[in-house]
Amino acid sequence: MVNIGESFYLSGEADKTVKQRIVNYLARYSEKVFEAYAYSTLPWEVCQEGIAEGIGVTRPHVALRLRDLIDEDIVSERLAHVEGSHRKRKVYYLNEVVKDGE
Repeated sequence: MVNIGESFYLSGEADKTVKQRIVNYLARYSEKVFEAYAYSTLPWEVCQEGIAEGIGVTRPHVALRLRDLIDEDIVSERLAHVEGSHRKRKVYYLNEVVKDGE
């Protein structure tokens, strides 16, 4: 597991809710996931385990908050090939992908 370190806490991320942290985290990857072809291999960071490691919480906590975000129609999920996995996994992305400058 990645050591979050001081930069995580100094950046103000620790003060945000888990749902806010998930949305901010997925904003970095959503365009890549949204535009991926059916047989593309996506980064491990967009599956539950990768998100949990990236924002510093447990995978079960991420699963609960992702379900809330899906119910609120903020996040979508789909099955895709993920780096380092021999089977397809659920990957997550924001429904509205904001591109730079728009």
